[in-house]
Amino acid sequence: MVSDRSGGFALSGSEQDLAVTDRLAQQALEDLLKTAPAETAGQLQDNLRWIKQAQSNKLVVGSKARILYAHAEGRIKIAAAF
Repeated sequence: MVSDRSGGFALSGSEQDLAVTDRLAQQALEDLLKTAPAETAGQLQDNLRWIKQAQSNKLVVGSKARILYAHAEGRIKIAAAF
């Protein structure tokens, strides 16, 4: 897994990498939800539901990557976990 110029991450294309990044994103979002204000808690809950269901729903874009929209704090926390 490597960082790209947009601040995102490119994966190797392996299912194992996708599972790892899904788990890391889920953990980061769960941590954020613990102290999230009401105005962002709904977005975090939606993102958690989406990432938890992504594998079973085969939600991939292009070369086995996920698109997850998050606020700045969420993007930073997820990137740090990666």
